[in-house]
Amino acid sequence: MRTATYVPNKRNVQGTTTSIFQPDLLIPMTIFSAVGGSRRRLDCRLVFAIVIAILLPCYCTGYPSLQRDSCFAALYAFGDSYTDTGNFVRAIYPSSPIGRPPYGETFFRRPTGRASDGRLVVDFLAEAVGLPLLPPYLAELSTAAAEVWRRGACFAVGWSAAMDAAFFRELGLKNLSWTGLSLAAQLQLFQDLQHSLTPEPGYRDMMSNSLFLVGEFGVNDYQYFLFLAKNVTDVYSAIPNVTSTISMGIKDLIRLGARTLIVPGVFPLGCLPNLLTLFKSERNEDYEPRTGCLKFLNELSTRHNLRLQEELDRLRELHPEVAIIYADYYGAATEIFNFPKKFGFKTPLTACCGGGKGPYNYSPLVNCGDKGSKVCDDPSQYVSWDGIHLTEAASEIVARGVLEGLYAVPSVAETCSSFSM
Repeated sequence: MRTATYVPNKRNVQGTTTSIFQPDLLIPMTIFSAVGGSRRRLDCRLVFAIVIAILLPCYCTGYPSLQRDSCFAALYAFGDSYTDTGNFVRAIYPSSPIGRPPYGETFFRRPTGRASDGRLVVDFLAEAVGLPLLPPYLAELSTAAAEVWRRGACFAVGWSAAMDAAFFRELGLKNLSWTGLSLAAQLQLFQDLQHSLTPEPGYRDMMSNSLFLVGEFGVNDYQYFLFLAKNVTDVYSAIPNVTSTISMGIKDLIRLGARTLIVPGVFPLGCLPNLLTLFKSERNEDYEPRTGCLKFLNELSTRHNLRLQEELDRLRELHPEVAIIYADYYGAATEIFNFPKKFGFKTPLTACCGGGKGPYNYSPLVNCGDKGSKVCDDPSQYVSWDGIHLTEAASEIVARGVLEGLYAVPSVAETCSSFSM
């Protein structure tokens, strides 16, 4: 184990926070051709012609043409921290530990605002369908060019729930300033963006040529309910509200012209180190004998996912022209917890990075990235990165399970035969 390097936010002389994130450098490169082993500059008129040939189709249509070997012109994603590529840290809460090392160390070699050591499921999805990794909309709204947003965007925000903050406040949970970007709020941001980019005649074409990832939603909803409820039955009673809200969001996208949507279920909550720590039981019968996960929390996940699939079945009947794909995150993750060695994992229920002293290496008082937290030597041997979120290694396995059809209904290949991982 390594000691996590604590890097406080830098402040300038006026005392205002300076972002630790630097925009990716766009390095101007001279174009050369090789002739007889030597290099010479291409004629600038030829370079100009090449650039025009590449860009003209985009400007004529108002929207990028489909990439070669890509089924979709764009990918738009909604959700919480399992999908957020940087909105929460870079636009809402810059002092979050997620904005400090060791986050991002595996793939990006720096923190990007993703709640992981590397890529998320949405990143593997984008790569598989031949699209760029999604820029976080809130974080780059004022800096990214319009053409960037025409290829996709991430509207997911950490700590978001399907339900809005008003819903939880009515139930008695007052301190919810960080749940303002519910599914409905994220969808409104998307509509505002697209209407600013795409003229009305081309709007539905844009929607029909794009892929939408709606979720996952539910993990935060149920964590809030767990802290409110007197017993688990009260939490179960919230499932219809959560799943119907997700269904309404999907209806809104279909009404706007969406034709291909991936809708994930929730992960097995009973296998998350943070909840295993917070709801620790002295009774052996409360745990699954094979995995060590908490039964009642996995039952909550199962009930949510079954109800969500019923909602999706109804939507498919109403909209047979739309491909609505259920992504079984629960099934893909459960396969890992049942057979961790098969996938190369050493400790499936222990966080790679955290400040806990118990078996799960999780403490709500010492987060990954905080002073005093420890980091494992090899994140690829761990399922959980920080006690809540997946490592890149686990995210890749979940993504493969969905994209290769084992944990998707219907198969993604039925809507996109050219994807590859």
